[in-house]
Amino acid sequence: MKAIRTLAAVLALSAGGAHAEQIALVGGTIIAGTGSPPIERGVIVIDDKRIVAVGDRSAKIPAGARTIDVSGKFIIPGLMETGVYLVGDYEPADTLIRYEGRYDELAIEGAQMALKEGVTTLVGIWGPRDDLIKARTLIDEGAVPAARLYFSGNVVGYDGPMSVDFLGDDAGMAIETFEPAISRTFMDRVNKRFTQDVGSELLLLEPGEIRQRIHAYANSGVDFLALGLSAHRPWAHQFSVFAPTTQQLIVEEAHRAGRLVVGFSAFSSQAIDDAVKAGVDIIYNCDFSVGGAHSPQMVALLAKRQIPCAITPNTDSAEKHYRQQLRGTEPLLPFIDGMARNDQALIQAGAMTLMATNGALYSADTFATWQQRGVAMSDGQTLKVLGSSHFWWLQAAQEKGMAPMAALMAATRNVARAFRLDKDLGTLERGRLADLVVLDRNPLEGAENYRSISIVMKEGRIIDRDALPTQKLLTAPAR
Repeated sequence: MKAIRTLAAVLALSAGGAHAEQIALVGGTIIAGTGSPPIERGVIVIDDKRIVAVGDRSAKIPAGARTIDVSGKFIIPGLMETGVYLVGDYEPADTLIRYEGRYDELAIEGAQMALKEGVTTLVGIWGPRDDLIKARTLIDEGAVPAARLYFSGNVVGYDGPMSVDFLGDDAGMAIETFEPAISRTFMDRVNKRFTQDVGSELLLLEPGEIRQRIHAYANSGVDFLALGLSAHRPWAHQFSVFAPTTQQLIVEEAHRAGRLVVGFSAFSSQAIDDAVKAGVDIIYNCDFSVGGAHSPQMVALLAKRQIPCAITPNTDSAEKHYRQQLRGTEPLLPFIDGMARNDQALIQAGAMTLMATNGALYSADTFATWQQRGVAMSDGQTLKVLGSSHFWWLQAAQEKGMAPMAALMAATRNVARAFRLDKDLGTLERGRLADLVVLDRNPLEGAENYRSISIVMKEGRIIDRDALPTQKLLTAPAR
């Protein structure tokens, strides 16, 4: 066996931008994310960007390969975080105003914070399409180090961030009531940048024109389509956005273009049932419900058919915080309780769950505003922040009864399979891209151990974590 270099030397080499053609990680416990037992004192061989061998200590290491001693450590696949908002700091609107024309830079900063903490792939559920395309291109070309991006752009049927779909209340107050210093011209401009002709205006169109718009959008550079299932307007979540026939039309057109469809925010069992019948591929927020917990029949259906369910469980501490802050507030408290019951039921039934966090990147000023409102906890357990949102998800999943291996797979293999990326991502197997995380402690012994990061590798390159983010915009100190 070739002489093994120290970890410090390897990190120093990688920080300078060097990239060996072949690398062997030697001596660590490999948790491949397949559900198979861990391999103790294992070997992973990487050739350029891909894994070419995974095995025990008897595995052959190619002559000339650079070896890294990870004895006593634990190797897992790079984590895959779904349901994130790559440009999600919109209330108050300071960030959207200050960085107008630079939203791609905000997306990159969030992707860098995620990569720094072991997330190698982000799946964005909502955001400005053109800015995300620009960010994705820079990342894919290697111009900036960051987690790779997959995204839908707008949620079909929803309006932009400066609309009643994301701001407003049950009294139907004008948006200017919430952002009185912002011009209607700015609001309209930002909303249009998000919606790209597939917002709420679709509700007024004939089927033929809806097909045309969905066809154009599905072929405009997005990776998949997000379809609004339940209304996103305050106190209207029990209503569907589209009629079942229109849902089917949208799904058909997206599939015709070769795009998966993620059903966004199913706030009731009926919304889930309609989405399943329409042929939606993945259901996001399938643990949401405004009329009580899902029926046992609905949970059994999701589990039996293994329909990918992106869930967003809260930690016990976050639920306690919500109960204290929302005491006497209807229907928010029943919603929180119903969500917890749904999470537990889906986990116990063996549903195919995906890690979905609602993670975004917020400025320190925005975070302080939310803390003053009593909504955000200081550690980010409630207002999920990219770079830590996945840690809170893994802890919440553990507290809701998810087995450790199932939680790892929900954050890796299940996401890759659901989005049909499993030929390249999600597990540590021969032929997969070399996305992996080396931990100092065993993640199967406690969710907190995911924080013990020693190495993050994306496509065979060790990431200089100390250099991220390369540009501090939202991560800069409070003003």
